[in-house]
Amino acid sequence: MQPNIGVGSTGSNMTVSASIGRMFLDRGGSKRSDGGDRLLSGVHLVRVSDDTTATFDVRSDELPCLVLPAALLSGASDLDAHVLVAAEGRDIEIAKSVIALLDADAVAINLVHVTWLPEIAMSSIGESGLDDPGNQDLLMFEGAREALVERAAELRASGFRVTTHLRMNRNPAEAIARYLQQRPAELLILGLGRHGAGIGRDVMRSDPLPLLFVNARG
Repeated sequence: MQPNIGVGSTGSNMTVSASIGRMFLDRGGSKRSDGGDRLLSGVHLVRVSDDTTATFDVRSDELPCLVLPAALLSGASDLDAHVLVAAEGRDIEIAKSVIALLDADAVAINLVHVTWLPEIAMSSIGESGLDDPGNQDLLMFEGAREALVERAAELRASGFRVTTHLRMNRNPAEAIARYLQQRPAELLILGLGRHGAGIGRDVMRSDPLPLLFVNARG
């Protein structure tokens, strides 16, 4: 486990700005309608004091865990918040976690899966990847159908607007950072997966946006 370096306050039942809080449901499932700072109950919060050097870890018993960068822009907007959900094939619970936490009327979800093929395998897809790929496009990529088609279906069934995106890169954090350069988001959602909080740490150092770690594998 990484030591917490460059981290300010941590804890549960802390307040967040309206720009963050508007994306979330109350844990009872009701929508938030009040303005101003909001109490985010049932979510563990980590406030980072230095985005470039922060080293934090997230334990499974702290999920869901919201990590807020130091350079967080404030101010609410009437526009839908763009949320990037990075899913692996084994993240079979990630859609359920998103549905339990976020307000489908307040966010638009970009569902992204990062994969890589061995160099001996030929693929016509470059690092730019595919947007809104179909089943046939995903056949050669292990876990891609589960991450994109199945998870998107679950989210759409609960009223979320979802676009799907396949990216090719050996380094998932690098692929996510590049995606965010082209399509900025207000929130990045990750499961802990096999990389722990490492992907989130690497992304935050290049793009200081809020990170939400959720239960993705049961």
